[in-house]
Amino acid sequence: MSFVEDQARRAREASILLRRATAGSKSAALKAMGARLKSRLPDILEANKADLDQAKAEKLSDAKLDRLKLDEKRVDEIAKALTDIGDQPDPVNRVYDERKAPSGVTCKRVRVPIGVILMIFESRPNVTAEAAALCLRAGNAVLLKGGHEAARTNRMIATCLQGAVAQEGLPTDAVQLVEGGHEAIDELLLLDRWIDVVIPRGGEGLIRSVVEKARMPVIKHYKGNCHVYVDEAADPIMARTIVLNAKTQRPATCNAAEKLLIHERVAEKLLPQIAERLIKAGVKLRGDDAARRLIKDMKVATEQDWSEEYLDLIMSVKVVRDLDEAIRQMTQTITKDYEMLKNFADNASHEMQTPVAIINSKLDLLIQDTALSMEHHRPIQAMYDAVGRLRQLNQSLLLLTKIENNQFVSETVDLAPLIERKLVQLEDPVKDRRLTVHTELDALQLPINGYLADILLNNLLTNAIRHNQDGGQVNIRLRGRGLRVSNSGAALGFDASTIFDRFTKGMHSGGTGLGLAIVRQICDNYHFGLTYSYAGEMHTIDITFN
Repeated sequence: MSFVEDQARRAREASILLRRATAGSKSAALKAMGARLKSRLPDILEANKADLDQAKAEKLSDAKLDRLKLDEKRVDEIAKALTDIGDQPDPVNRVYDERKAPSGVTCKRVRVPIGVILMIFESRPNVTAEAAALCLRAGNAVLLKGGHEAARTNRMIATCLQGAVAQEGLPTDAVQLVEGGHEAIDELLLLDRWIDVVIPRGGEGLIRSVVEKARMPVIKHYKGNCHVYVDEAADPIMARTIVLNAKTQRPATCNAAEKLLIHERVAEKLLPQIAERLIKAGVKLRGDDAARRLIKDMKVATEQDWSEEYLDLIMSVKVVRDLDEAIRQMTQTITKDYEMLKNFADNASHEMQTPVAIINSKLDLLIQDTALSMEHHRPIQAMYDAVGRLRQLNQSLLLLTKIENNQFVSETVDLAPLIERKLVQLEDPVKDRRLTVHTELDALQLPINGYLADILLNNLLTNAIRHNQDGGQVNIRLRGRGLRVSNSGAALGFDASTIFDRFTKGMHSGGTGLGLAIVRQICDNYHFGLTYSYAGEMHTIDITFN
């Protein structure tokens, strides 16, 4: 077990202990967190200065440096936020809905902890403290994976938080900082055995990557493409003040204004005044034709600019006819994404994620109850296994939906080394079945998303191993523009033409019936040829990379 997985495992154990923590002990720990941050202020600022010096050497933008920077005032604000969270009522076990069914049974909806939450965020060190506090308040353990820009600051803050947790008798592993680069994130996103949900905080690239790779549910936000609309009836002084503040106070935060829409009847007089203040504050302006006629040397705003989240001192400006046009402009990105999100939202698997995670966590707790007899333990273990299969099914359905909606970006993947790595990962089941694996691998560079290439090969090879016979063989040949995976075994017990359909599986299959359906969907997306055949007691799947 790697160090990162061991952290996740320890977080799971801590989450179980944390469910039994009293509201008072959690409140005391949260207040102790705030107090420790204030008492270690010099150490935190020293660590932060080292991070800032390195960030400047790496030529990070001023906006990103501001996001990274801490001073006494900001640390005091973070400490106060933790104390305020400590003063909040404990949400755990609160009944927020109760009704009596016609049968006389009383049904209650009760707030319970999720379990283990993974927070992945970029260079804002305040998130380290605030995310940990919110998770602890709700009875959840948290794994914190911050950006490398704030590594020293995050480390010092996490040390303070863990000390406060231990001081109040709560499990120290309930708050853990995960070190490492992208490889650590990639590993964490596969650990759905230990982690219940992941929350990415950052730019679109980070969020898209997490959504593509995560095997657990993802709670995410979209772009912070915030607009300010100045109507013809707006007070000019207020308009100038609001636009300047919305853009320049903290330009690197996701709620900073990125677009300015202004009514055409006031644009000629008011836009030059607003633009003068913005330019003096260092903001670079881009605009449509109407705005550029009013502001000298303003750059042209491209189509991409209107959906861009700059997180910098850049702002796009558009002159609109009325409020209706302003609303259309603000919602155009949402309208474009509607069809893609519609299918995702319609998929029932999305709604299954949270209840499955909650059931799983409750069964975790029951299984570890030493007072259970074997008579009770067996059915609970059976339920636990069933929920595990339900979670696996849910993840596969979610992945299918993402593939169908083209949510993956292509790159160049070297297929032969990837096959070799997959075979190393599958050594244990190969040995357990006493299988013989033969490979003929030529070099092939394939334009495909790396994660999907991994899934494609994993599903093909797992299928060949699972549906084999003890002492059988698996043959893998990558030659020219084709991949062939064949395995020994008895003939199918169903119509071979349905082998790539959803929920098609043999009588004794332990899978979800979606593995080869996912293979077909990936092949359809990339226009690969896909065929199945059976001859000489060998099952063969051929993929032609057109």
